[in-house]
Amino acid sequence: MQTMPKLFLAFVVTGTLAAQNPSINLVVNAASGIPRGLPNSGLAQGSLLMIWGYPIGPIIFQFAQLPLPTTAGLAGTSITITVNGTTVTAPVYFTGLGQVGAVVPSNTPVGDGTLTLTYNGKSASSPVTVVPATFGISHGDAFSEDDGFLVRSIAAVTFPDSQYVTDTHTAKPGDTLTLWGTGLGATPNSGGDTGPAPAGNLGSAPMVFVGGVPSPSVTYWGRSPNSIPGLDQINFVVPVNAPLGCNVSIVVQTATPVAVSNAPTIALAATDGAACSDPAQTLPPYFFGKTGLKTMFLSLGQSTTVRRNVDGATTTATTSEARVWFFQLTQALEMTPEVTSEPSLGSCHTNAIWGGGIPDLPGGPLDAGLSVTLTPPSGNAMVLDLQYPGIYDSGSLSTPLPGGTWTLSNGGGGAVAPLRYAFPVPQPVTWTNAAAVTGSPIDPSKPLTITWSGGDSNGYVLISGSAGIGFVCAAPTSAGQFTVPPSILLSLGSVSGGELAVSTVAIPSIIGTVPGIDAAAEIATFATVSVPVAFK
Repeated sequence: MQTMPKLFLAFVVTGTLAAQNPSINLVVNAASGIPRGLPNSGLAQGSLLMIWGYPIGPIIFQFAQLPLPTTAGLAGTSITITVNGTTVTAPVYFTGLGQVGAVVPSNTPVGDGTLTLTYNGKSASSPVTVVPATFGISHGDAFSEDDGFLVRSIAAVTFPDSQYVTDTHTAKPGDTLTLWGTGLGATPNSGGDTGPAPAGNLGSAPMVFVGGVPSPSVTYWGRSPNSIPGLDQINFVVPVNAPLGCNVSIVVQTATPVAVSNAPTIALAATDGAACSDPAQTLPPYFFGKTGLKTMFLSLGQSTTVRRNVDGATTTATTSEARVWFFQLTQALEMTPEVTSEPSLGSCHTNAIWGGGIPDLPGGPLDAGLSVTLTPPSGNAMVLDLQYPGIYDSGSLSTPLPGGTWTLSNGGGGAVAPLRYAFPVPQPVTWTNAAAVTGSPIDPSKPLTITWSGGDSNGYVLISGSAGIGFVCAAPTSAGQFTVPPSILLSLGSVSGGELAVSTVAIPSIIGTVPGIDAAAEIATFATVSVPVAFK
């Protein structure tokens, strides 16, 4: 099975480079990509590493044959790692203009040190930290087309027949699956760093968390036999009480030292091979194969920021905004990475950038007239003027948005038929333990429980935070609380200027009877953001 290419993403740039000195931007675990400075950013003995820089290799990528070269390097690129006065040579897997992949030798001493990359006789260095084990999960990423933000990260997980777990070919609780990545630790007797490694468990058994629930059985954890050096696999059983959905987090925790992996997602359903579904999906799965859809997306957003001053006093500021898009989609499938980016209810994931709304729509705009009017259940109507073709926006407002039944109308005009319909906006929840949670530093090694009151069944709750890295969790409003597990929190950096937010988000209101519109969806978001928040 060719899993290795999923660990590396390559790009090629042309130009004259002979006179330039190499520079190194990042040295990371090849599967997780977690940058230096975060708790789980160490490089494990025997793991695959990725170096980003420029120019650190030839214009045309070169891949080594097994056994991997050591002292001779590859196509002019060689790597050494020095820790505690001992220098080892890292076997180079591939080299290119901006990326180099290599293996951390199993006999590299543990501790802080220096990685030196030499290309065509010129060198650059970077600090590194080598640890006995810290696992990175291989994953495929989806990015927003308009701003480049990471919106979805899908774990490389396979069935026993080597088929990948996907949105349309899901796994179910109780299945035995294989998780791919790198970082379980050194190959025994420092072997297998240049050629295929033998089968066998490495170190103590890692813990695998699926949707925050620990796997009841991890049956194998070690090198992928007869594959390439450094590639690891973990065979595990999906817990029977794992949450279902398209974005259920998966995390590996190693014990030496205690460290958690990145937290990409896996798709789970009640039946193997079924299509996944989540209440938070903006478009239901049956739309994804359609073309030429005339669509309308309505976004209402309110953010209340609670800022704690140095004297202990707090100040509060509320802003709101409304936006409506009218587009004819060329292919609904093009939107799936962004409209399915929320974590499944009962789950969390990290590295996500969540901002609500619909950031980019593939297709052409529809003319709905010069303005759109939104009428709340109380207060003044909001007139959204045409800002760009197909996009109507209120601009930033200082007025709060009430929950309840709203109406939308366009007053006729334009190519879209006159619209007038009602839609529900959820009552926002109240974050009831905000003062207790944010009043003192948060310990990531302990569960973090968030409580709330109010709200209604039309919405769900998102808990999000950032401290060097971001995380987001989702829970039904009726739960009244959610506990963020240490398997998620341990990935956060130790900062005093972090952020924590609790948001009420509308379960998308899909309306199929709007004249002239094939699919209409409404999303409303009410966020309470506390800054700054300290994480130990």
